[in-house]
Amino acid sequence: MGQLPRINFYYQFANLFTPEEQALRPKEKAVFPFQIVLKLGALNIVGGTIKAYGCIGLSVTTNALITAEIASVDASYSSGL
Repeated sequence: MGQLPRINFYYQFANLFTPEEQALRPKEKAVFPFQIVLKLGALNIVGGTIKAYGCIGLSVTTNALITAEIASVDASYSSGL
């Protein structure tokens, strides 16, 4: 199976940037630090309100507070809880 085009190629976002801005692109790193997700799992907060599959089934209020607290540091992690 072939590789899918990057979204900026599809939408031609690259044409919107100056040459200086385009020079920054190779320096971008699309790396997600999964070790942090494992640490969140060890805190027993992943899965939120689910009461199955090893999740503890938090109340909606507790889940919202935990999600907000994590989002205050980095919103990308809170979306995966």
